[in-house]
Parts: sequence; structure tokens; C-alpha cells
Amino acid sequence: MKLNYLFNCFITAIGFSSILAQPITDSIELNPNYTEQVFYQLFDGSKVSGNNTEWDIQGFTSLFASSFRINGGNGVALYDPVNSDTADFTTSTLDTTGMVLLHDSNSRWQDDAFQSTATGHPNYGWGEYKGLGLLIGVKTFAIKLSSGVVKKIIIRRMDPSGPMTFEIADLDGSNYQQIIVDRVDYETKYHYYLDIENDTVYDVEALKNEWDIVFRKYEEEIAPGVYYPVVGGLLNYGVSVAQVNNVDVMDAQTTWTSYTFEQTLNTIGHDWKTFNNQTFSWELEDSLSYFVQDVNEDIYQLVFTSFEGSSTGKFHLWKQQVGTASIDETTEEVQVTIYPNPTTDNLNITFNQNNQTGVNVSIYSTNGQLVKSYTKQAVKGLQNLQIDVNGWNKGMYILNITSDNQLISTKTFIKQ
Repeated sequence: MKLNYLFNCFITAIGFSSILAQPITDSIELNPNYTEQVFYQLFDGSKVSGNNTEWDIQGFTSLFASSFRINGGNGVALYDPVNSDTADFTTSTLDTTGMVLLHDSNSRWQDDAFQSTATGHPNYGWGEYKGLGLLIGVKTFAIKLSSGVVKKIIIRRMDPSGPMTFEIADLDGSNYQQIIVDRVDYETKYHYYLDIENDTVYDVEALKNEWDIVFRKYEEEIAPGVYYPVVGGLLNYGVSVAQVNNVDVMDAQTTWTSYTFEQTLNTIGHDWKTFNNQTFSWELEDSLSYFVQDVNEDIYQLVFTSFEGSSTGKFHLWKQQVGTASIDETTEEVQVTIYPNPTTDNLNITFNQNNQTGVNVSIYSTNGQLVKSYTKQAVKGLQNLQIDVNGWNKGMYILNITSDNQLISTKTFIKQ
């Protein structure tokens, strides 16, 4: 499956045009002690913030998803008892002797603690498939909630029409509560966030296609079998990332199509920063870039520039769009030809203007610096623009043509 995905990424890269927009600096604020999570979209910098400390279970809204993640970054822990009585839930005491601590995996959203004991269809760890989309709970777990209180829990049933039924009680069966969450109520989001003690669902997530990365505190396996709370970024579904280490960030821009993109949930993760115990400060990795193919299938270079730690929960980054989905020139309102390419003295730009909207031509160096900008109030028909490139540094340049603030065409040319 991975080989197929890498092949698809290669094909996708061919379908992209290089572009270097202006770098943009931005900041993310998770608040002191990282009490917030922020859903971030690259193309417009939009941020949706929500509570990250009071929920216990992250449920999935898909009617076909049987996954439930836990808030391990904020102390929630799930345990698998040796014996679990599902029939006498309110009258029996859960034996905690020899319980096994379970963890979410950060390879995919769907790889969760509740399903980690699954033996294969029809057994999904917490429940068993009964046909027609119905799952019935077959296991009682112990769960330490975000408040520190320890309860027992069974996911009693997952109905194909949407409702999820949770049953929770003290270990001896007292203080029983039933919580029903209808996933249909949150169908515009990928997840809902359940606070068990307060029987509350937090609807804090951005709309499905309006975020690329969620930054938050979460639990990570920092060494084999060693789990620890960290702060970092997890990817939205369909977003892919190429991590580039030990390459100057400006040099990395020129060869981004040669990197391998992957959709592993924690590819960005937390390890773009480390804590220096000598200086008691956070340090960021040098020459580290992330190239992110976002939910719109555009490519951004992402570089983290500072991290202030738990006192503010704030960090800074800069991003730059380096690629965009190729434009079918047969349907462009402005059809563009450039020649000669390579060129030594003059570059000719010819475009067929199908309307009377003005056209802006911007030329960038490969490090994103604007070299020249021209505005042509075009009339309908064939237009020509000649640019004198004598004295320009040798190398590759990116030419962007916009009309009505919309990117119409991107071309590259070589100055010899």
C-alpha cells in the first residue's frame, strides 16, 4: 500500500506547477500550559481554537468508523483488565489486578487505544460486528479521566444510523451513567470531543476541509514502549508532508518535487524543537523544512522559527507557497507563451487575452524575492510584453500572471 501511495505522490507532483509566493510569518497560540488546540489552514492562515484539556474521548463522526482516541496528552489513560464483566456492569467490581495500559498510535487517526486489542474482523477490540453496520460492546475498560478520576467504561453499541452509546460507572458499578452521542449532529466535522464526567460534547473542530494541521498537546511514543506528553502538529485526512532535514530551507525550495510525501499522522509531530537543559530554553532544528500538500492540493513550505514553551503556549512559523495544481492552459482566460527560454537578454511574453481585465506580471527569484512587477491594462486579443533581463543573475526565475487577484498562469524560465 505504501508503494502505491508513493507512486501516486510522484504522479501528483508532475501535475503541479512551481510557484514562489511571498513568505508569510504567522504564530499559533495554545495558551499557557497548552490548554487549547488550534486547527490551522495554510492557504489563508485561519485558526479555529478549542479546549484541549477537558475532553476524555475523541470520537469519529463517520458512520463507518469504530475508532475512539483518548486525551493521553492531558492525563487520560485507558486500561485493559484481565477479566471484564460486560453483563453485570452495574453490580460487579472491575478487577484492576494486572491491567495493561493501552495507547493510541500516531500513524493514523484510526489507530486508537480502544481498538488496539482487536483480533480482526468481526472483533474490533472494544466491540464485535453484528452485521449491517451494528457493533456491540464486548469489553469493559478502566479509564482514568482528565480530572484524574478512575472509572470503568463500555462502549455498549454503535448504531449504523449514528447514535453511539457509552456506559460509565465507578469501578464497583455505582454512579452509573449512560451517554448517547449522535454522530450525525457533528457530520460537518471529522471528530467530536466527549467530556465523560460532565456528559458534555465539545464541538471545537474546524470544518472538514478548513484545516490542514491541528496543533495541540498529545501523547507520543518517544522511544519503543516509552510514552510522553508532547506538543506538536497532527495532519488532517488527505494532507501529505515531506520532511526535509539538513538542507538549507532556501535550497530545499528548488527541489521540493524530488522529496517523498507521506500521510503519516505525526510527520510534522513534535520533534522540530528540543529543550536545552543547560540553558533551560527551547531550541529549534536548523535546516528543517516541511513541504505540505494541503487540503486544496497546493504545496507550502513550512518552517518553525520559535517556540516559547508552556508559559505562553505560543510559537512562530513562516510559510511559503511553492507549488499549485497545474492550470489547464486550454481553459485559461489568459493563454501564455514565453520565449526564448533560456534567454540571455530579452524575455518575450505573449498572451491571448479573452477579456479586457488588466493583467499583472510578477517575476520571482527561487528564494522568493520579487525581482520585477509589471501591470498591463490589456485589451481583448493577442498581447506582447518584452522584459529586459540584461544584468540579472543567472539561474531560474518564476513568472506569475494574475488577473483580478487570481493566479492565471505560472511559468519558469532560465537566465543564462
